[in-house]
Amino acid sequence: METIAIRLVNRRVQEADSATRMEILSSLGAALFCAAILFRQFGVSRGSLFQLMLAAIVLWAAITAYRFRSQIWPKSIPPGAFAATGLAHYRAVLERRRAHMKNAWIWHGPLILACLILLATAVQLAFPNTERLKNMLPFSTLLIVWIILGIYMRQRKAAEIQREIEELDSSQPTGNVT
Repeated sequence: METIAIRLVNRRVQEADSATRMEILSSLGAALFCAAILFRQFGVSRGSLFQLMLAAIVLWAAITAYRFRSQIWPKSIPPGAFAATGLAHYRAVLERRRAHMKNAWIWHGPLILACLILLATAVQLAFPNTERLKNMLPFSTLLIVWIILGIYMRQRKAAEIQREIEELDSSQPTGNVT
């Protein structure tokens, strides 16, 4: 029975690590994709401030990838080491995932910066003719809704993880024998 429990916990740890890794990579990929599109569309014609802001997005993404490198490219755990820590290891993974979910600025920051650059560029290009701005309104609205929905879903997932941590805490014996 203990072997089944260890396998189940190990599978849950792998799922949590995989989900965190995909979230980090997809958010960084989205930010870099947006920066590449911005550079392709406006990079040469805009000033050095615009190019500096695009470089800030790339730098922020690189720093984020470096900071979360252990979650993106995890080191393998020897089979015997996991069995010794079991639920304590799983709880630590859940706490790390919860902290990651709550820190929206880290994983959405480069994308939000890219969106702000896009918005500032669009507003600057729209005057005196606001037709371009009107054409961008559906895309901008969809992008804003997508970011807000993503933040909401991550907060909801963080609350679910917190409940799971509390369930783990309540199911573990306290060590007091009477």
